[in-house]
Amino acid sequence: MSLLRSTPLHDKWVRQRLVRLIGRLDTAGQHQSLLRSVLLDPRETYDVRDAVMRLAHWRPPWLKLSREEFSRLAGRTPSYEGDDLLSRQPGPTFTLSSVLCEAGLDEDSEELARDVLSAATPDTRARILHDQRPGALTPSLMEWLFLKWWEEDRHHLDKQGDRGHELNGFVALECRNRPGMWDLLTQWARNWPTDHLKWHVLPRLSPAEQVRLLTSHPELHQRAVAEFLLPLRELHAALGTEGLSRALRKVVLAESLALVVNRANIVERPEPFGRAVKVLGEWGAARPLLYELLCSFDVDVEARGALLMELFARDRAAALRWTFAAVSYPDNLPLVMRAHQLAARHPRPEDRPLFLRWLRDEDVHGQLLAMEGLMGLGESGAGWRDRLTFLARSDSPRVRLNAAAGLVREGLHEWLEPLRLVAVDESPGATLRSEAIRWLGVLDAEASRSLLYRALETPPGPGDIGGFGAPPASDEANEAAWALNRLGTPEDLARLLDARVRGQCGWYFDDELENHVLRQEGRSRPPPPSYWERGDLLEFAQAARDREE
Repeated sequence: MSLLRSTPLHDKWVRQRLVRLIGRLDTAGQHQSLLRSVLLDPRETYDVRDAVMRLAHWRPPWLKLSREEFSRLAGRTPSYEGDDLLSRQPGPTFTLSSVLCEAGLDEDSEELARDVLSAATPDTRARILHDQRPGALTPSLMEWLFLKWWEEDRHHLDKQGDRGHELNGFVALECRNRPGMWDLLTQWARNWPTDHLKWHVLPRLSPAEQVRLLTSHPELHQRAVAEFLLPLRELHAALGTEGLSRALRKVVLAESLALVVNRANIVERPEPFGRAVKVLGEWGAARPLLYELLCSFDVDVEARGALLMELFARDRAAALRWTFAAVSYPDNLPLVMRAHQLAARHPRPEDRPLFLRWLRDEDVHGQLLAMEGLMGLGESGAGWRDRLTFLARSDSPRVRLNAAAGLVREGLHEWLEPLRLVAVDESPGATLRSEAIRWLGVLDAEASRSLLYRALETPPGPGDIGGFGAPPASDEANEAAWALNRLGTPEDLARLLDARVRGQCGWYFDDELENHVLRQEGRSRPPPPSYWERGDLLEFAQAARDREE
């Protein structure tokens, strides 16, 4: 906490990360007063204060502003003695909507909030009503806000054109369980573009509610069928077996054509392609059609790749059988490698024949994926060691490095030295160094602590990118951070926390650090992920962050 107080106000990236970490790791709420002081101080940058506000994403609604705090944030009273325009940070200020939706109010603030909302525009009140987080406002204030919209605001908004209709629709969506609101939602949905429905309306409905809305009017139903927005059962009922098959084929071929000629932007790609692929995977009767399209060289390889990924997700054994048959045709190599990569990232015992086939191949990429998959399965034995020893003399530095890692796993610790040399050598490049650090973290983390600590300090290079506007972190530092996260001693975690504050490892370690704190408090949390579990974890974390944005 003292670090936040001592960090200069202008160092906004460090202060933002400190705020997020305090909010995530302070599970007992001991430092709420410090975070409140940051939120209420107009001398802070907007981004840092907004980081405090957004902590509600993890513990909603956690602030519950008092009357005085709400008055200061709403601009009704000065933020502190001597507050003036010259002492405030330039830039955006909090909207009334963000204050009420993110922070929330306690009961003493209700009367003031009603006065402020009475003076606000119908647009602002409608946004607050549909963006509301559960528990942020008192039930009586929510009821007053809804009645204000029902009796007055919705009529004003209807006169504003498309934007007003949209706001009314969102309120109807949010309040759809109130009497009469579903009819309004249906009426407004008929006039919304399909993309609007797909991205902003349907995700907020349950599957049953989606079907109810999309079948509530013939025009909506027709659009939903054409865009494959309905479940398979409803699509089949609307089109029949032959009609649905024709529609699926048409969309896949249209996507293929668009991919072929789209370099000149001649043909627009069909919107429902992704959903059509999912229907092809789910519908058992469409499996012959899926195989036909997957095997057709007339279909663009990228479109075929989407079909193969869906088959892999639905029927892994069938996808691997196809992969073995398809490898005989050179044009299929990109698809074969895609399936091989998926299998290597999430290896299962039934994938072993695929890995062994590529382990014996001369293709470098295939060899690397095969070693990764077989090590994930715990492959062992004399034949495995012989092949690794042979590959350790490969012309490819990456193959040599991974073969050495496999030999270390087999108990041949003399092969640790090549890994250590690459991990500290500047000449092979950042990619190879980060891979060496990764394997040392997996195979020899305890004895490699000093090297991992040093790698954690690696500055980012020109190829490293940050996330969400933040400065980047190097791959070497991130690989070292994963290893220290698994080791989990107080010293390891202290170094990891310090690196995260300085932005030298990725934002997803916020989740890992919070899990360590919760485990120390005796709460049930999954153990730190192994190397082979990290892909799922990163995909999950990214999806969560996408939803937040």
